[in-house]
Amino acid sequence: HGLIAYQLYLPEISGVVNTLKWIRPSGEPVNIDHESFLPSPNLWERLSSSGVEPITVQPGGFDRSPLSRTLYRGCRFEGAWTVSEIVDATVELARQPGRLIFTYFPSVDVAAHMTGQRSEGFADALEAAASIWQRIVDRLPESAVAVGTADHGLIDYSADEKILIRDRIEGITFHGNPRTSYIRGPAGVGERLAAEYPATWVPWENIVPLLGPGPLHPAIEGRAPDGLLVADPGYVLLPPAMDKRMIGYHGGTLDEEMKVPLLVG
Repeated sequence: HGLIAYQLYLPEISGVVNTLKWIRPSGEPVNIDHESFLPSPNLWERLSSSGVEPITVQPGGFDRSPLSRTLYRGCRFEGAWTVSEIVDATVELARQPGRLIFTYFPSVDVAAHMTGQRSEGFADALEAAASIWQRIVDRLPESAVAVGTADHGLIDYSADEKILIRDRIEGITFHGNPRTSYIRGPAGVGERLAAEYPATWVPWENIVPLLGPGPLHPAIEGRAPDGLLVADPGYVLLPPAMDKRMIGYHGGTLDEEMKVPLLVG
């Protein structure tokens, strides 16, 4: 699909875009056609062509956001403003056969990032997620099946484990994420940074086979970095524009950030 990092280099604007907010590192909005950013047909369009109606239940404030317009082309959006509304909307929509309903509850992710997994806020978010899951499962019609999961794990990092990269190297561009920084720049700069910081340099050609059998998105070549600066276990690398305020991070290859739960009800 061509979306290889949340901090993504786009050659058409000659810069990096935060694809969660669709802004530049300076905060300036990026004006692109969000609806056509992902290739066609996307998942939702493939479901529709197979006779399955895709619907997503999410916080109402996400409706028509740049990220939602990018990800949910072809998917019906049902906004919810409370935990009860999330549950009610999911259950009522599931009463009609032939639908795939994707219900998203972001509070666990937000709390883990911002306050860490040992915080009261994270415990509260987990409790709310558990309540949503159980209330949905208890009320689903017999013809429906619930599957619950997450898209990643997280690891908490102390201030001492956050390594600020503030090199002002002419011609270098950082993107990617804090656990795996993508580097574009002069020859040898990745190896130099790996020698200076607790990290391993992985050339891009070593990453390409991990992207799957192909065909690759036609824009990958222009968006790809020269290589990845993978932080060693126990560290986060924070180049300019990476958020140092958070506690929970992911994006590396440790089990804690890669393994996710699977619930079936």
